[in-house]
Amino acid sequence: MPVDQGEQPSASRKGKRRDDRPTTPPPAPSQASKRRRKGPMAETSSTKPKSRTAARKQYHLKKWEIPEDATRMKAAFETHIRLISLTLVSDSVPEAPTEYQKAMFDRLWADSNDLTAALHKARTFRGHSQAVDDALRDVRRRQVTESSNTTLNIARIPDHFIRQTFAILHSFGITAWRPDFYSTPTSHYNAALQSIAISTFEHIAVSHGYNHMGINIDCVRDAQLLHDIYLNFVWSHLRDLVLKEAKEAGSVAKASKLREAYRRCDRLTQKRAVWLSNNTYPDRVQALASEPECTSDDERKPVGIGFQIFPKTGRNSNVTRFLRLTDSARINGTPIFRHQRGAKPEPRKEHDNPIAKSPISRRLPLGCPLDWFAPEYFNSLNVMYRAYYIDAPIALPLAGDLSDNIGEWKAWKDLSDADFMARYGNKVKAQYNLPTEVEMAAMEDRGNPEPSSSSGAGTSANPSDAQGRGLSGGESSSTAGLSGQMMEGIDGAD
Repeated sequence: MPVDQGEQPSASRKGKRRDDRPTTPPPAPSQASKRRRKGPMAETSSTKPKSRTAARKQYHLKKWEIPEDATRMKAAFETHIRLISLTLVSDSVPEAPTEYQKAMFDRLWADSNDLTAALHKARTFRGHSQAVDDALRDVRRRQVTESSNTTLNIARIPDHFIRQTFAILHSFGITAWRPDFYSTPTSHYNAALQSIAISTFEHIAVSHGYNHMGINIDCVRDAQLLHDIYLNFVWSHLRDLVLKEAKEAGSVAKASKLREAYRRCDRLTQKRAVWLSNNTYPDRVQALASEPECTSDDERKPVGIGFQIFPKTGRNSNVTRFLRLTDSARINGTPIFRHQRGAKPEPRKEHDNPIAKSPISRRLPLGCPLDWFAPEYFNSLNVMYRAYYIDAPIALPLAGDLSDNIGEWKAWKDLSDADFMARYGNKVKAQYNLPTEVEMAAMEDRGNPEPSSSSGAGTSANPSDAQGRGLSGGESSSTAGLSGQMMEGIDGAD
């Protein structure tokens, strides 16, 4: 059985000082360095739909705008905001304040100078002990019932810091930290909440309450940076969640579930790629794990542990069999170093519903070998999409030549590309109807873009989505019912 070589740790990067913060974005990566190939009909910047509101763009910070030595402080400040707003998981939507709460606050603190003076004195406030203790118990209860990195970090904050933070909130007549997202950040009420959030975070941070997150105290003293991070997280990210949820109830939780499923796909794909590379499989085979879209996604079982696998649209059953055999070898292989492997992954089994689908499983890879596709599915695609894979390699021999014993794969695994094609690959390739020169010329005459040279900003179009939009001119049984909706923003998050 092949030995599991494990993964190599990546080198850490040195932090940047704030003075070195760039004023312009870094140059775009070269085409060769991009992980995914641009597919046909990729959107350009002029055609990409504008999905963000002007307000979100106004307060949004790009990753390159945050100094490297401030990234942990940023994470700690966002954790603090989640603490005081009781939104401890990523799909938690902040509650809106009631009109009574806003009116009571405005009546108590009509003079902003009085509020500022009170805020400086409030760090020693000890009133409302019962309400504050109740708030602390609520936070600790949520740590048990809601699992996230945020709850793990909050669990390490001493009780007296959390108690003091909520005591300050209550001293201003605010029972819960709830911004009014239908107003402006500079309204009297919202500006007060910003001051409270920043002041209480500064107090805990300089008192070493967030030391477990490795923050740089110098960054905590940067008032402008704290202001920018606050606006980015509250008035770009959290406000966006509130507006999405208001538009469609449950949409935030649904999107979070899809993002986590995509991350599991990505992690599994990377593990497969590392195993194939460490066990010296040729590039044509490693391409079967070149991107998350090569991998079936899953969902957690309703009862018990483990996941149910969604059937992968368009994938060759021979590829599925190959990947499951290599997964078995990867998971059950004998480690050669101490501490090489952690806990075994939760089991993945066939879905109880054989026709179950998900938005992720309907997406197809762009940089895969030709035989990743089931021949009947590939042949049902239109000429433009089939042309994109015209130079794609063949990864595996026919199913009859692929033994269940991995030790016998050496007969085809170690062949050169030319020898593999002569002995195995040409028989596989013969199953696929690649476009002829006449079809390619006709496509160019009609002004359709060259699939292999298509580029542009935004998300590439996908063959399965094109089928759903009726671009193929007719659906076969293998493509019937495919959705034309691409999942939006699933692998891009700040």
